[in-house]
Amino acid sequence: MDLSSVPPTKYLVVFRVPHPGNGKICRVMDYIAHSTNKTPPHHKNWLAPYVTFHRPLSGISEEKLMESIGGATLKMKQTRLVLHGLIAFGSRYIVIPVLATEDAALLWVQIRMYLSHLPEYVRDKHDGDNILHITVAEKLSASEFAAA
Repeated sequence: MDLSSVPPTKYLVVFRVPHPGNGKICRVMDYIAHSTNKTPPHHKNWLAPYVTFHRPLSGISEEKLMESIGGATLKMKQTRLVLHGLIAFGSRYIVIPVLATEDAALLWVQIRMYLSHLPEYVRDKHDGDNILHITVAEKLSASEFAAA
């Protein structure tokens, strides 16, 4: 098998939203999906809603990612989620921004620090422009975005 034609595995650094909040977020996803005729993210990937802490990563082994991120998460203290409305990422994604508590912000910075020390880590021009968020609609066409 020619592995050059196989797309690289991508990983996301996420934390699931716990009960009872994830049910409310699923209802928001379902409402938007109904108006766009798209499958809501929680149905497509079969995951409870999650907070994205880092953009998709590829080219780094799962073991190295777990080792790097594990060091940051071991220092994490329990915190709360504070959500704030809906915003657009460009014209294809709708997200709920997460207002970071100090503990969540510390974890977020540590994850980026640990990952950036890996030789395989490739910086992206938008890395410094990221926000903690929960994706509620993704890969929308212009008409779907307008309907949402």
